[in-house]
Parts: sequence; C-alpha cells; structure tokens
Amino acid sequence: MLLEQAKEILMLAKQELHSAQYATYKSTQIKSTAVSVKYQQLETVHLSKGQKLNRLKELSKMYALFAPIQATYKESQSLKGLAKMKYDKEHKDSLSKYPE
Repeated sequence: MLLEQAKEILMLAKQELHSAQYATYKSTQIKSTAVSVKYQQLETVHLSKGQKLNRLKELSKMYALFAPIQATYKESQSLKGLAKMKYDKEHKDSLSKYPE
C-alpha cells in the first residue's frame, strides 16, 4: 500500500511538472506572439515613415522646379502698365506654366 501511495504521489508530481512546463511554454508562446505583433507594427510605422520621407523628397524636387516659375509670376504681379506687359511678353513661357 505504501508503494501504491508513492506511485500516486510520483504520478501527481509528474502531472504538476508537465502542467508547469506547459504553462511556461504557453506563456513563452504568447510573449513571442506579442513581440512578433509589436515588430510588425514597428515595421509598418517604419515603412509608412519611409514612404512619407520619399513623398517629401518628391515634393521638394517639384518645388525646386516650380520656384523659378513662381518668382517670375510674383515679379509679374508686382509690375504695372507697360512694364508688366513687356515683362509678361518676355516671360510668356514661364507664366503659362503657372496655375492661376
């Protein structure tokens, strides 16, 4: 009888050990999943920031091309009368590119 009780205690101990190991495994798996999700979120943010940076670079290039046309338009707007007509005629190509 003592031997049977010892076997039961040993079996219960093994079950508790397996339960503890399984709980540790599940906990590790959940943490791993959480880290994976966090990494994916950071990767998405990084990509979106990269896309925004590329967009800003494109806009900067476009503005660099547009700046001389804008300067010509502003100069045209500051002139009056015959000076404006003469300036507009000389810069007809640039002024035609400026959206009104």
